[in-house]
Amino acid sequence: MNLIRDRFKIPDSVHFWDLSIEGNVTIGAYTYFNAYCRIDSGANSEVSIGKHCAIGRWVHITAKTHDLRFPTTN
Repeated sequence: MNLIRDRFKIPDSVHFWDLSIEGNVTIGAYTYFNAYCRIDSGANSEVSIGKHCAIGRWVHITAKTHDLRFPTTN
């Protein structure tokens, strides 16, 4: 039983090691993640990775939103 695979409904054909996922994330079949990757999204964002993708080691993919009335500065 793999908690990440079950929680995010990741297909059995997806291979990963030390993958960290948080938020609204979907991953297509036959995708490969090398070690130590992180994918996360905010409450109003989504990350969607297609089929047959190869993601390298230590890659971080992030999609977050913030209130446009308070822009990020410096």
